[in-house]
Amino acid sequence: MNIYVGNLTEQMTEDGLRTMFEAFGKVESVKIIKDRFRDRSKGFGFVEMPSNSEADKAIKALNGNLVDKKLIKVNHADSGAKKRKNLSGKDDTNPQVRWGRQSANINSGNFTS
Repeated sequence: MNIYVGNLTEQMTEDGLRTMFEAFGKVESVKIIKDRFRDRSKGFGFVEMPSNSEADKAIKALNGNLVDKKLIKVNHADSGAKKRKNLSGKDDTNPQVRWGRQSANINSGNFTS
């Protein structure tokens, strides 16, 4: 299971993150996301654990913990393939759904319903 870990300090290392999660089971991989220009942590990362039950235990135990004076956020990582849904359950990426059936003709300044 892929796990998102957020609100990490710049000092957190991949080894440190791995050690935190290994207390709950086997860790396949750890990746802290870095700014490619400054080579500094963006404050979040991902941990891959093969066992869903161990991953769930880690999420429940670590979410909201104080690590290096910051409360970390730990939850299931979104695969990125899922589309964001608004509260009505409709696809929020379509502007006609997001703004109702209203559309705009930008060139003429006319609006239609």
